Amino acid sequence: MKNDKAEDGATERPVKEKADRRRGYERNLEPDRIVGATEKDGEILFLMRWKECEEPDLVPEKIANVRWPQIVIQFYKERILWYY
Repeated sequence: MKNDKAEDGATERPVKEKADRRRGYERNLEPDRIVGATEKDGEILFLMRWKECEEPDLVPEKIANVRWPQIVIQFYKERILWYY
């Protein structure tokens, strides 16, 4: 039996290597908000969602602190627990 999918001429979307891919802040996208944070090799990375872009990017804390301090402050303010 013939495999129609393999021989029908359909093209697959090329997958860019992560090293080649430019990040949101490198494309001068406007940030929407920080949706999470993680740590890798002792460095904090923020998961940043961009306006007019579906895919979030990991942004080093050092870059986010300088470029978008109010968004970083808002991220931390939303997560502070106050005990009285």
